Amino acid sequence: MKVLILSFGLLFLASCFEKEKNCELIGKWESTEFNSDKAVDMNKDGIYNQDLLQEDDCSEVIFHFKKNGKAERYYKNKRTNCKFKKSTLDYIVNGNQILFTVSGMKQKHKYKITNCKLNIYGAQDSGLTENGKQNILINSVFEKK
Repeated sequence: MKVLILSFGLLFLASCFEKEKNCELIGKWESTEFNSDKAVDMNKDGIYNQDLLQEDDCSEVIFHFKKNGKAERYYKNKRTNCKFKKSTLDYIVNGNQILFTVSGMKQKHKYKITNCKLNIYGAQDSGLTENGKQNILINSVFEKK
């Protein structure tokens, strides 16, 4: 009887581990959040937000990181008329940093994977803040698909 209970317990534990997602960088990631360090009014409605999805409700980014150092990026926003555009980029991971090369331009960001969520920190852009046009830093969050 003890052997049967032990066997069932081991079988249960094994099934739990099988359901766990692979959360390494390689694979497909879909955006869930875009947050700015300063409140901006991208849609010019007079309301300033740090949650950039409140400013552009069709914004979405999908990264598909491949083992060969290439990534496909699919993105849409109001500037693309909410239609996906595709770009291919190179990437190199060095510790907690990821270096993207897009059309010859290098972009370095910090990144961290926690609980199958990919956080990319430090994307720079400009935005209309309450103090006029300023540089902003964007934190993007993606979930593994």
